[in-house]
Amino acid sequence: MAQMKRLFGLIIVLMVTSAVFAELNEKQNQLRSDIMNFLSEEGFRPELDDDGEIAFKREGVVWYIRVSDVDSVPMYVSLALYYTYNDLYTRQFVLESLGQLNDFKAVKTSLYGKSYSYRAEMYLNEANTFNDVFYKLVDQILSMKKELNEMAYKKQNQNDNQPQE
Repeated sequence: MAQMKRLFGLIIVLMVTSAVFAELNEKQNQLRSDIMNFLSEEGFRPELDDDGEIAFKREGVVWYIRVSDVDSVPMYVSLALYYTYNDLYTRQFVLESLGQLNDFKAVKTSLYGKSYSYRAEMYLNEANTFNDVFYKLVDQILSMKKELNEMAYKKQNQNDNQPQE
């Protein structure tokens, strides 16, 4: 009986896994698999989330890698961090900061309904290209995050130092 339960569980896992992978073609799946292998070799523990994105933690923060199902030759890959708006990082503040943040940079900040992201994007034909620039992209994203942090605290300090009426 226990063996039947395990077999049934394995069949469900395979069905769910195939449904997640169904959106990508063979080459895109291979790229995603190669990127996951690279992350594993680097000491991360990548997993596929419900959207088919690779999710992994770095220093307690969840990062996401998406292999697009649209582009095949070359393939489109993005590395991103997502955050929800809060009292300091309001949608309006992030929107007002986009010009300064996004000018002349490979990493972009994007707005969504209830969140924003820092995202590095690239086209490539094989995972080695991604592997070669992975840490540079991470550094660039963290640099942009730091820049927005500095802008937010500068704005907060300006507001705190204004005389109350």
